[in-house]
Amino acid sequence: MSILDRPLPGTTRDPFYPDTDGFSMVESDYHYIAIKHLYGALSHWYRERDDVHVAANMALYYEEGCPAKNRGPDVMVSKGVRGKHLRRSFRTWEEGVVPAVIIEVTSMSTQREDDLIKPRVYADIGVKEYFLFDPEGEYLDPRLKGYQLI
Repeated sequence: MSILDRPLPGTTRDPFYPDTDGFSMVESDYHYIAIKHLYGALSHWYRERDDVHVAANMALYYEEGCPAKNRGPDVMVSKGVRGKHLRRSFRTWEEGVVPAVIIEVTSMSTQREDDLIKPRVYADIGVKEYFLFDPEGEYLDPRLKGYQLI
C-alpha cells in the first residue's frame, strides 16, 4: 500500500487508542479562554503552513502498541506533518513526528503532573519546547515557565 492509499494520519477510529479518556474536562473560564486564545493565535500564525498541525485537548499517543502511553496536552504544535486535516488523535508513529511545542495551562490542582511528570515524559519522546502558563497566578512566578530540550 502506497502512502497515498493510506488514510490520513489521525483520521481513523481505533478502539485500542480511544479519541477520548471518557472523563468530562472541567476547567475554569480562565483556563478555557487561555487555551482557546493560544489555539486561535497559533492556528492563525501557521495558517499558510500545510506541514504544521495545531491541536487543543487532543489525545497524544507516543508509543505504538501501548495505549497507556498517552497525554492530553492543552495545546500542541507539530511540524513536519502530512496535512492540516482534522484529526481524532495524534499518534506519533502515524505522523512520523512528535509535537515540537506543548503548552499546558496549569493550576494548583494539576501542578504536580504539569511541573514534575510531564516535562520528563515530553523530553523523553523528543518534544523540543514545553511551556506552563498559570493564568490565575496561583503558583507560578512568573506566570509563564518554559523548558527547552537540549
